[in-house]
Amino acid sequence: MLPLALLAFSLVVVMVEGASIASATWRKPTFANVNGARTHQAFAALFQAVAVFRPNQVYVGPPYEQLAHVLGQMAEQEVVGNTTTYQEPIVGFMGDALRVRAAFGNTGVDFALAWGYSAARAHFTLNNAQLLGYAVQCWEWANTYTISPGTNRLASKAPSISTSCATGPLTGGTFATSTLSSPTLSARATGYFALLSAMLAQATSNTTYLDAAVASVSFIRTHLWDAPRGLPMAALAADSCAVTDTSLQSNNAALLVEALSVLSVITGGDARVGGLLDGLVTKVLEYDGWQTAQGILASGDTKVGDGLLVRALTWAYLYNATNSGNRGYIHDYVAVQYNAVTDLATYNLTAPPVNSTNPASNLYAAQWTGPPPAPGTNVSFANQTNAIHVLYAAAWIDFPGSPVPPPLAASLRLGEGVLTFGAGTSGDKDGNTGAHQSKAASHTGAITGGIVGAVAALAALCALLLVCHHRRRAARRGPRDSGPAVPRPTPPSPTSAGATGPSTASLHSRGYSQTTTSLTTPSSASATLSLGGYQDMNQRPVSGSTSKSGGSADVTVPLVPVRRREAGEPRQQLTQAQQRRGVSFGGDFDDPPPEYA
Repeated sequence: MLPLALLAFSLVVVMVEGASIASATWRKPTFANVNGARTHQAFAALFQAVAVFRPNQVYVGPPYEQLAHVLGQMAEQEVVGNTTTYQEPIVGFMGDALRVRAAFGNTGVDFALAWGYSAARAHFTLNNAQLLGYAVQCWEWANTYTISPGTNRLASKAPSISTSCATGPLTGGTFATSTLSSPTLSARATGYFALLSAMLAQATSNTTYLDAAVASVSFIRTHLWDAPRGLPMAALAADSCAVTDTSLQSNNAALLVEALSVLSVITGGDARVGGLLDGLVTKVLEYDGWQTAQGILASGDTKVGDGLLVRALTWAYLYNATNSGNRGYIHDYVAVQYNAVTDLATYNLTAPPVNSTNPASNLYAAQWTGPPPAPGTNVSFANQTNAIHVLYAAAWIDFPGSPVPPPLAASLRLGEGVLTFGAGTSGDKDGNTGAHQSKAASHTGAITGGIVGAVAALAALCALLLVCHHRRRAARRGPRDSGPAVPRPTPPSPTSAGATGPSTASLHSRGYSQTTTSLTTPSSASATLSLGGYQDMNQRPVSGSTSKSGGSADVTVPLVPVRRREAGEPRQQLTQAQQRRGVSFGGDFDDPPPEYA
């Protein structure tokens, strides 16, 4: 009976560990539409945002970060739609912004870094060296608000930087604002800086950026880590080391997930990076503080969705940066958000009923749990770009032409403060949580960690004894037939059929070529813009169709690619009705199918 008891105990341990992500209660974890239809929905939403884009909004006002997101999303459309419609406006708008705001500078450092991110992403998408230069300018500006090794004061900041924090040096932290007197280092600004640094390392093969990305990740993991929940906290004061904001915000986790995903691919899957990412993804998906019981993102007091988190998880999936179990969860989780956004937060899916005053708006609500915006509502950049992130994530996740730039042959250096938590570190293990943590909390964490470790060791011992027992019994019985193989579940692949419909390889065929380059050590801290070819520009099919399940019958949606304008050809003007619908489905701005009218 002993082996049966050991088996039962080990099963209980495994079940408890695996039950943390409550995927069984997720709403609609399979995509309601095939990839081509998702791409069209993304463009329909983007068109509404672009239609109200105004140059003067680039320079002033709250939409500054969202305007950067729109430009990045325009670049994504160039790939999924196989067009060149937006390349010139993207470069032009960013150039105009730089002439008014040097290096995209802003009071909120994170807002400025959003422009650097979009410039870098657009560079990868369009293979445009000018856009890469814009991203470098932004990085150099933000670097003046980031703490380098051995620094106790920055020229851009009045407060001194503490060199005696119990958790170690503050190297890698980025100040939240450019305000001279503010001492706040934020997870959001640091996460953005880590992400932009990793992307520039990927684009330029410059180890200056790689070191900066690793230092920023290390800062968050060392000084802003909520160990029990395995998630980053919001902010601390550089002059006192005190954590000033312990809130857990999905945006902060999102930026860290995406930064680690890029670091994973450019370091060939370094175990330290992979361990941090796997643990973080698990904690992100299980945390009920920013999602409903149905798995729909509802973050903060106003319960809004978070497009940055969906975007980050999708890139972790595309980079194959996390383990197979997490990839399966991510695929389903993105489907949950996509279905929520399109089912509950907009009227864009079906033609309006006869005599209805509610047009198919392609406008999205802040809350992905609904209701949709009221008729006649103006475009909200914050709400619209948030939803567009989800729609393009849904398009990318089954996109057969890989959007992932090529990997680099890079290795992380060893040293103090550089991912020294050990390989395989996950979010639920003990970590430094900053100077705000009381001694009692520290003791509680240590006791809890000891209990968890003892249980894990006991489970491993039980499993070992069970294996030995079965081997002895098998040896006594002699050889026997192994019987049919037990099928194992596999995570969805970008070209698999199933919930996403037939293979989407016939619908799209544009992606990056997968070559490997090596990082180079720069002779100075300045950026070296050594560019490579990142795209394999294959043509999309000239026509096709796909099916979407709707009610009791399947609806066939024609898939006709947007035609490229020839050089010198004037841009065709849209009718008022086409502008209201805000979507192009074929030829040169033909009417969309009734499904999306």
